[in-house]
Amino acid sequence: MTQPRLVATVDVEELSNLEYVDRHFEPGEHGEIRLFLDRDLATQEERYGISRAADELEFELVREGMQPWQGEPLVELDWNSRTVHIRFVAFETDTPQGGPSAFVMAAFLLAPVMIRGASVVMKSGTAIRLLARIGQKFPVLRNTAAASKVFSLARSALRQVRRIPYVGKVLLGAELVGAGAAIWVMLDTNQRIQILKWPGKIARKATEALIGAVGAPIVMGIVAVGIGAVLLSRR
Repeated sequence: MTQPRLVATVDVEELSNLEYVDRHFEPGEHGEIRLFLDRDLATQEERYGISRAADELEFELVREGMQPWQGEPLVELDWNSRTVHIRFVAFETDTPQGGPSAFVMAAFLLAPVMIRGASVVMKSGTAIRLLARIGQKFPVLRNTAAASKVFSLARSALRQVRRIPYVGKVLLGAELVGAGAAIWVMLDTNQRIQILKWPGKIARKATEALIGAVGAPIVMGIVAVGIGAVLLSRR
């Protein structure tokens, strides 16, 4: 079974560092981003809102142009492990932001989605009340670093409010649906975001391309000759 290779990690409190992930991929390579949710925040009561947020995140990323693996969803929520998987294919395109032949995948496409998600949080009446309770204010939203700060403040407020007696469960996920806002707020700060590469996906793709170019009989002949040469050398 093909196993992924961990190529980078990103601190939850520094989501802007995602911009450096592109350097690990070439066009056509299959990658994955794993986001780990905090079990103290992503409770059973929040499951519906988080599930909706995952669907919204997928919609936003597809709209931005991120390409999913063939025949698979771009964003998948594994509730039991509290993990959100984003599986994408890196590709090249001409973009005003990145210049000719810029690699367009997670780093480039997640940035505007995160900013929109932070805007959803800033418009949430529940989030504002949580921050007011602990005396915090949202920063001015200008870039991904500011978006990361918004998520961090909301996360901290939610964690503190839930410790207050008689306040108990705060249903936030259902309200923070938009660009995956609930997911960004409920990330586990004790686990780094993982960026993985799936080399086996390229191997299969390359094999299919080779067969399509020269024909299956020729490829099988090449394989047979190679096996024969190995056996002769061992003798």
